[in-house]
Amino acid sequence: MEHTLSISLDVLAAEPEQAQRLTPDTAAELLTRLVGLQSLLLGRLLAAPTPHPDPEPGERLLTIPEVAGRLSVPEAYAYELARRGEIPTIRVGKKYVRVPLGALEKWLTVQALDARPHSVYRPRNRKGA
Repeated sequence: MEHTLSISLDVLAAEPEQAQRLTPDTAAELLTRLVGLQSLLLGRLLAAPTPHPDPEPGERLLTIPEVAGRLSVPEAYAYELARRGEIPTIRVGKKYVRVPLGALEKWLTVQALDARPHSVYRPRNRKGA
């Protein structure tokens, strides 16, 4: 049975104390809508082209091997992430690619927010194991 919500997400964002007046059913419906909206907004954010970040003055620039170490992934995979534009990079001259530390930390935060159950590591089944 559908019913009209008496309060909107806009109202709750402006006046969070209004959440105390919600019925449990209304709170559940708003949360359901919010989760769906969060997925759509996160998808939009991740699909947007990322401009090359300008590092803050004095900000540390990481090499791709340093990025691989911080992410605990093989260097080849870190190079691939940079080549595909998935991690924020800047060019230093024609030959060198660097990753601003702050931009990498922000990227990691977005990745953590986008963690979904399907991204959980599952080892392959080995024959005879």
